[in-house]
Amino acid sequence: GITSNFAKRINLSMYSISNRLASQVTFQNPDDMSLLRKYGSLTDTKGQLIPGGSGVDLTEHSPGTRNSAKSQSLRESLTIPLDACVVLFVGRLQTDKGLFEFVEAARILKQERQDIVFIMVGAPDEGNKRSLSQSTLAKWKAENNVIFTGRREDVPDLMAMSNIIAAPTFYREGVPRTLLEAAATGLPMIGTDMPGVREVISNGVNGTLIPIQDSNALAKAVEELADNPDKAARYGKASLERANKEFDHRLVIGAYLKLYDELWNKS
Repeated sequence: GITSNFAKRINLSMYSISNRLASQVTFQNPDDMSLLRKYGSLTDTKGQLIPGGSGVDLTEHSPGTRNSAKSQSLRESLTIPLDACVVLFVGRLQTDKGLFEFVEAARILKQERQDIVFIMVGAPDEGNKRSLSQSTLAKWKAENNVIFTGRREDVPDLMAMSNIIAAPTFYREGVPRTLLEAAATGLPMIGTDMPGVREVISNGVNGTLIPIQDSNALAKAVEELADNPDKAARYGKASLERANKEFDHRLVIGAYLKLYDELWNKS
């Protein structure tokens, strides 16, 4: 629409100004860097990719604790069977995070799969025009296809008790922090094939990439991992390896400090 096009022009103008004033411009994924070059908001002499998103503190996450007493207690508190396959979504409840697709995938699978449980952690982002409405949330709760926890402070523990992380987002961002945290927890992942998500999920290596706004593809990917525990375990192990090698926040901070040092020495 007119409003979105106007906002886009304003954003591109601001990026152009930032490009002229900055000594260097950093990016979390190559797609965003290419996009700004395409629109002329980034010169060829600037633009540096620093992978790993904002990084993750590996000490805050506990891979391999799915059968711990804490995980079992959490499942019991949420009335989840101890042997169920738990599919977790974590994030602000705004529609472009793929909420409708997540709920629809749960609806599809619940018809025949009582052994798969979907959990959504987060709350509506009040004041955001893309926020999930309270009426829709109430409707979904009444349908009882997904467990809604609201905002929680124990996300690392919730991840540790889960089997799969799902990120059916079509919201463009640098790198989703939820996926970095899930990788540090050693979880197999399902996410949409789009910028940012691709920086964490390698299709067929540590997870499955699906088309955006495709609840059937999400349901199929969930069922595939639920029915193939060896594949899920292999994906989870690969996620943890990537977290240790690429997503550790100390590595990301080190990359920025190195860049600052180089720019300082040039000035």
